Amino acid sequence: MPSYVQVQLSDGSYAYVERGRERHREGGLDVHVQRDFEAFRSIVDGSLVSSRRDLAEHNRRHNVIHESELGSEKDRKAYFGHKAKERNDFYNSTESTAYGRRLARERRAEILEAIKKHGG
Repeated sequence: MPSYVQVQLSDGSYAYVERGRERHREGGLDVHVQRDFEAFRSIVDGSLVSSRRDLAEHNRRHNVIHESELGSEKDRKAYFGHKAKERNDFYNSTESTAYGRRLARERRAEILEAIKKHGG
């Protein structure tokens, strides 16, 4: 005999979904039922994460997210590619690039502010 789990749909109503089914379609709306996951030890702080609640609390506490929360594979590649370019521009910037010129302006402004604040 199959067992069912109750899930809340995005419109606020509830539906019963057969346990173990990945997807349920009702009124044109897909509902994804997440299965329980195995407990694991965090690589951030070494704590044991054994439930979704623990995972959400851990992620908030350390200001981290799982890469799947960034969207599709295409979105993740775009995000990480953009971040890699930012890092490269930051560490290898010169005043010949727009990014380097902006960094130089910001740094000059910080230095002038420090001189005004502390005298000089």
